[in-house]
Amino acid sequence: MGIAPMMVETSDAGVRQLALVGSDRTTDYCDLLVDPRYEEALCKALSEFIEGGLRRHWERVEMRSLPADSPLLAGFREMADRRGMQTIVRASNTCPIVRLAPTWEEYLAALGKTDRHELRRKIRRSQAAGAQTFRQLVTPDEVAASLDSFFRLHRASRPDKAAFLDDKTASFFRGVSDAFAREGWLRLNLMQIDGRDVAACMAFARGDRVLLYNSGLDPDSRIHSVGIALHAADIQQAIAQGKVWYDFLRGNEPYKYDFGAKDSPIYTLTILPAGTGEVEEESDRG
Repeated sequence: MGIAPMMVETSDAGVRQLALVGSDRTTDYCDLLVDPRYEEALCKALSEFIEGGLRRHWERVEMRSLPADSPLLAGFREMADRRGMQTIVRASNTCPIVRLAPTWEEYLAALGKTDRHELRRKIRRSQAAGAQTFRQLVTPDEVAASLDSFFRLHRASRPDKAAFLDDKTASFFRGVSDAFAREGWLRLNLMQIDGRDVAACMAFARGDRVLLYNSGLDPDSRIHSVGIALHAADIQQAIAQGKVWYDFLRGNEPYKYDFGAKDSPIYTLTILPAGTGEVEEESDRG
């Protein structure tokens, strides 16, 4: 019927709380996994479970990174309210998303004049840097063989990315890459110029959607706009495969909007025992 993947954690403030499985470092969306026919049943069971544990096993519930259409923000929240728990919803971040056109030329035509001109200019700039190739790796063996190149480019991109991709995080990436590639959900894209890897990005593909998870590039090739050119190539590939949505995932970096992305907010749902004194912000109700 469904799964509510949850864990108990201790917050930075020392509060014991129930949360959806995931980490702000590595997880862009969290939610229930449920057959739509059984959403109401799962929400009812979860509200009973949480009510029974509040104050006894945990002090609060913190459900982060919820998409706007999550049943946790609708049916489940209403059930929690009726049971007397206090619920607070806050917009916590955004995942810019592009609705793709049926063809690459139609996609370009939908961009603003300036964005369209700049994108074409940057693609030409990357092509002028040398013999350019684009590879999309999808099988477990292909992905495993190229992960080290992805890691190298990711760490070289910026100091903060190098700090992020420590050995523990790299191990997580390897595990996710292998598992997702075996299900056919992963695409590791590499761009080469004159036979040398200069840009890479990892994305997930499921149904009618591609989700850009992480990327990296050779700093010496940044002047050639190889990162933008690689994202453009991936979008072009997604269109050719009949995808409808290209999700840049969490963060409001300007380049995402240059590709025509529109903000899609993600939310945090906090659940407290009644009478704890925190005030709900009604303007943020999901």
